[in-house]
Amino acid sequence: MKNNLHVFLGATVADAAARPLHWVYNQKKLNSYIKGKKDFSFLKENKSPFYNIKTGKVSGYNEIGQVMFKTLLEGNENINQRFKKKYS
Repeated sequence: MKNNLHVFLGATVADAAARPLHWVYNQKKLNSYIKGKKDFSFLKENKSPFYNIKTGKVSGYNEIGQVMFKTLLEGNENINQRFKKKYS
C-alpha cells in the first residue's frame, strides 16, 4: 500500500489544481472560463457553482480519500469501523 502513495499524491494535486472548476458541466460556461488560457490549473477565481474553497486546497472528496488512505495504511482489519470512527 505504501508503494502506491504516489498515485494518491498525484490525485491530490490534480484535485487541488482542478478544484476551481469542480461541478462546471455547462460546456459553454466552461469554455468561457478557460478561453485564451494556456494553463487553467489552480485558477485564482472559483467557478464552481456549489462551493468555494481557497485555490490550492483540496475538495471534500479528497479529504475523505485521505482519511480512507490513512485507514488502509493501518491494516486490513475492521476497515469500515475504523474509517467511520476517523471520519466522524
